[in-house]
Amino acid sequence: MKSPACSSNATLKPGPELLEDWHGLERDAAEPAAVASPCWLPAAVVNLPAPQCPRFCMPRDAKDLPMAVIGLRMSHRFAPLGPVATTRWGEFFFSGLPLLRAGREEASLRTVLEEAASSGACALELAAIPLNGAVAQAALRLAEGESGMQAVILNRWKRAALDATRDPEKWWRQDVSPGSRRKWTRLRRRMEREGDVHFRAMEPDENPEPWLDAFLTLERAGWKGRAGTAIACHASLQRFVTDTVQAHAAENRLRFWQLDMDGRPVASLFGFLAGSTLWLGKIAYDETLARHSPGALLMIEATRHILRDETITFADSSADPDHPMIDHLWKERLEMADILLTAPHLSEVAARALIMAERTRRTLRERVKRIWHAFRASMRKAVVKKKRGR
Repeated sequence: MKSPACSSNATLKPGPELLEDWHGLERDAAEPAAVASPCWLPAAVVNLPAPQCPRFCMPRDAKDLPMAVIGLRMSHRFAPLGPVATTRWGEFFFSGLPLLRAGREEASLRTVLEEAASSGACALELAAIPLNGAVAQAALRLAEGESGMQAVILNRWKRAALDATRDPEKWWRQDVSPGSRRKWTRLRRRMEREGDVHFRAMEPDENPEPWLDAFLTLERAGWKGRAGTAIACHASLQRFVTDTVQAHAAENRLRFWQLDMDGRPVASLFGFLAGSTLWLGKIAYDETLARHSPGALLMIEATRHILRDETITFADSSADPDHPMIDHLWKERLEMADILLTAPHLSEVAARALIMAERTRRTLRERVKRIWHAFRASMRKAVVKKKRGR
């Protein structure tokens, strides 16, 4: 069955033949990609609103075999040059990795870029991908071997990761500092004096709905709910997350962990599998118990569970760099990057202008973010000072 290379069909429901091809490409992929899986991308195409919704792309070769699967959003950031096709889409974003056929990475990526260019795109942005991974290296090699094409690393950072083949107790003794071990052990004991504390992990055949409901309730009750950024604050985002959680659970690719106190959830965390790689999703906790750090206590138990799970060999935290909690627990680092690959039809002058404009945009955005965060911090301090003065 030959399907359109790129489609923005908001009712995408992969049939048996498409799913067979898709799963086959996953097995033969150069690099596992959770967001390009049939458990993730269709849910996004169906549920996310137009500004965030990706176009589903599956270019094929002459034998009608899929070469790649990727979700692309057209970003009209530089109108005179044309839109940038980016793998950064949706509010629940942690990776922009596409699926590329192993052994044909450069040809697959070239086909993706050609498909994007045929829709008017001036460049392809591969957002938040491992710099030393097969996809990033293929992008850099492709630009070196193609005249009129440029690939630039726009941003690079490191985030916490976990070698999941290790022994749980060796991890606890070798990676977590003695001071941190004492602190979290003390917090766990203090919490246990206030109630019955129990760690749970979802079984493969369990219904994920109660687990997700508990997570959504905890997240909305916290600061994300007050700020309007919790998943449950947005109907389309909640539908997307619900669909992708159900799809992952159906294929035993969902992991859910929960910390209970006196029978009620006080912290919740979930993650998604692609191949033997796990990506952490989101964590939520009861902020009235923040003095006990229930989120960190759950993360410790979840890490032990991950290390005992023989289907997982590597875990990506999906976290921001210098994360105040996960960086103290997971010591491996995964170097990430945003890579911009210019379309072959762009002139050298236009390509240089595009790269300069994108770097300038990112610099200005970071400055605005720093100013905004500084303003919010000062406002919080003012509120605290005012309360103390009463």
